[in-house]
This record gives sequence, structure tokens and C-alpha cells, in this order.
Amino acid sequence: LFRGNRGNLSNQCSDLDLIKREILLIDNILCKANKNCFYKAYPTINPRYDDLDPIYPHLSKKKINIVNTKIDARYILKKYDLIMCGTATSTLSWAIYSKKPIIFLNYSDRSPIAKEIYSEFSKSFFLINYEDADFYKKALEIINQPQNKINLLWEKKRLTREKFIENYISS
Repeated sequence: LFRGNRGNLSNQCSDLDLIKREILLIDNILCKANKNCFYKAYPTINPRYDDLDPIYPHLSKKKINIVNTKIDARYILKKYDLIMCGTATSTLSWAIYSKKPIIFLNYSDRSPIAKEIYSEFSKSFFLINYEDADFYKKALEIINQPQNKINLLWEKKRLTREKFIENYISS
């Protein structure tokens, strides 16, 4: 979600940085994945700019399915086998309650996982830190595994995840 080129309390990332990251994510993860990938932008209620989101022209040149709807993600997440989120917001909570495997892309300057719960979160979900040198490689290593193997790895985290949800996530 663009913010008029400024962040907020949990987002110190400019709009330009944000779009550059999204393009790199599309090019280095989604386009290289061996799965049928879908991209859903955050729904904008009060747009900060008049022009089209620059991600859409970029996506139109790629073999990525665009979820081109303003419907909140919570209503459609059950349709997908694997969910990738990039901010610790309500969308992450909806993804968690979908019970689908989640890859969380942790950006230190964009709504990151709080330090106090980082260790427990990383044991409960697939967490990848953006600042890691092999960030894209780590994401692809998870995505490109057969879905049954992803589900097995996800199941191994279930007890820890259930405790995490009980302690930190409200419904």
C-alpha cells in the first residue's frame, strides 16, 4: 500500500523502495517458481496517487496470475496452497487462520515481526529475512518443493504454531 512516499510507525520504506522490492520479488521468486503463482496487491481504499499502480504493467509482462479484485484477502486465501506475506498486519492474521502454509518475508524496515516474538514466530512459520544475502534463494527453496513436502514441513511446525497462535494472535 503506497503511503504518499512516507512510511508510518512500522514502515520506514519509501514508495519507490516498496515498488522496487515488489518488482524484485516478482522477478526473483514468483517468475522462477515451479508453481502456478498468483499476485494480490493490498486493496487500496483511499489511493495516494491518481495513476495506475506501477506493479500492474510489470506483472502484465510476466506469467503471473493477477488477483485483480479489491476483495479482502481473508475471503479468498482458502483457494491457495501456499501463502506468502510480507508485513505483520491483519493480512498475516487472516493467512494464519486459513491454516495454509505461510512464507513470511520479514523486512526490518516494513512492519517486521517484533523482536520479542521473533524466535517463536520463526519456529511456527516459514520465515525469511529480506536482509539475508540468500533471501530469494531461500524463498525458492521452499516454494519449489513438492506441495506434499511443504505440507509435511508445515505439519512439523504445527504444535509450536498452535501455541504461538494461542499466545499472540486474536481472532
